[in-house]
Amino acid sequence: MTYAPLPPAALQLACVFEQAIGHVTFQANLAAQMRRWRDVAPQWLPLPYADGRRWPPPRLNWTVRAGLMARAALRQSPHDALLFHTHVPALLCPDYLRRRPALLSMDATPLQNALLGIYVGGSQRHGALRRLTSRWVAAALHRAYRVIAWSEWVRRSLLADYGVPPQQVEVLPPGIDLSLWDPPDAEPARHTPPRLLFVGGDFQPKGGDLLLECFRRFWRGRAELHLVTRTPLAPEPGVVLHSGLTPNAPALVRLFHRCDLFVLPTRGDTFAQVLLEAMASGLPVVASAVGAIPEVVVHGETGLLVPAGDAEGLFAAVEALLQDPELRRQMGQAGRERVRERFNIARNGRRLVELLHQAREERP
Repeated sequence: MTYAPLPPAALQLACVFEQAIGHVTFQANLAAQMRRWRDVAPQWLPLPYADGRRWPPPRLNWTVRAGLMARAALRQSPHDALLFHTHVPALLCPDYLRRRPALLSMDATPLQNALLGIYVGGSQRHGALRRLTSRWVAAALHRAYRVIAWSEWVRRSLLADYGVPPQQVEVLPPGIDLSLWDPPDAEPARHTPPRLLFVGGDFQPKGGDLLLECFRRFWRGRAELHLVTRTPLAPEPGVVLHSGLTPNAPALVRLFHRCDLFVLPTRGDTFAQVLLEAMASGLPVVASAVGAIPEVVVHGETGLLVPAGDAEGLFAAVEALLQDPELRRQMGQAGRERVRERFNIARNGRRLVELLHQAREERP
């Protein structure tokens, strides 16, 4: 008598995730896919920046708080492997990195965040402390089975600034659920007047003020401006304010499908997953050429890129697309195809799980 081979035991995976807005979206997209796969049993260990807890004390540095929260959560979560996003909570978990295979997922390195002016603490302001911190980060990265770089931009920094061996780094961008964002109609509607869409929780850092000023000067009466932000703003003619929309919410998806052009003139960003949502919705994009955004938006093909903070460049790019509905249609279609080819969470998330299974098999 012969027996069919038993399926491999599900991988008990501890997923330690920071809870800034973009990271929350990444976790939600990945979790939705993992629920469909029987060979992985994820335990989600979210690390909120502020949730009212007394321990760790809120006055502590975020790296220390995140590390302490991660250690407390991991003690209560039996696991075969680890997935950290980002590297920050892993810095205080060297013993866990030694005992279990781990992936460290990164949208940017600390030095890149400092250059962009994002999350700059004291450790990046002072030379000696910055060098010490870089060695600390490098030690954690070298302990990981793989470092998952969201972009080639991140990969270059990992190799040049932290000495991570090339074979230890895999470029694997995040992705979105294409079925959620696909527009209901094959051909996007053309609205009169055209509708501009901006989505950014922090209005000024994401360049919302630049867009609003351009709208007041040039496009009021010729276009509508839809703003999704948690920053309080006063109502004004031609501007539609949207609040309370959460990531992947049906109302947010419908809003993307009802607009004509997405604009994100961010002053500093590492990846901007919202651009994937816009492109998957069939919208052409105008965005700042910062961080890994040039790897997301192909200038002249899926949208137009402008220097960060350049109001004249922003005006010229948006104006060109407002004047040319056919160009908007072509770029929107090209954007949908690019997301389908490179930023599908079903495929990219599956690769993460395959790497973790591989790590478990190779671990002595």
